[in-house]
Amino acid sequence: MGLFRHHHRHHTDTATTEANAEAAQEQDTFETHFLRYLRTFDGSKREFSEVEALFNQLYDDDFYESKNDTLITKDQVKQSHTRLFELGSKVTLIHFKHKGANH
Repeated sequence: MGLFRHHHRHHTDTATTEANAEAAQEQDTFETHFLRYLRTFDGSKREFSEVEALFNQLYDDDFYESKNDTLITKDQVKQSHTRLFELGSKVTLIHFKHKGANH
């Protein structure tokens, strides 16, 4: 599927974001998978195996990202997310922006 990127400095109306999330549930798109995965970061401690299928829908096996001249692989993202789930982390989506040739 591909990589998602998150942006922290933008703000949108929470009701609008929630309405968009509900509408996206009815479609099978990158955004649908992304929002479904984000909802698993609900503050509950969980094993990564509970969400691994959702994670794999977002990240291709050959995924990589360059961050500050460091190569980040899918396995490294998985390790990071595993730790976040162990801690019971919660994610709140503030802004979602399509980025690419068609957007």
